[in-house]
Amino acid sequence: MPGLALMSAVAVDELRQRGLRWVMAGLGLLVLGAAAILGFGWVHLPSEWASLRWGLWGTLVVLGVNWLAAGWRGAIAAPG
Repeated sequence: MPGLALMSAVAVDELRQRGLRWVMAGLGLLVLGAAAILGFGWVHLPSEWASLRWGLWGTLVVLGVNWLAAGWRGAIAAPG
């Protein structure tokens, strides 16, 4: 039954893709957590990094939001 095998392969691939999207959403949350730690000043950066703090914070926020949105769209909002 080649049709059943193909359906199984497609289902397994879909589950794998959905799992990778969950991982991407989780990484987005992790990066946003790092941005929160940096933004609230819970990590003391060396004085030469003081001018880079908010640039680094903004980069982490943008990266985290993008990864979270990409993972969320794929894992939650995808049909099926």
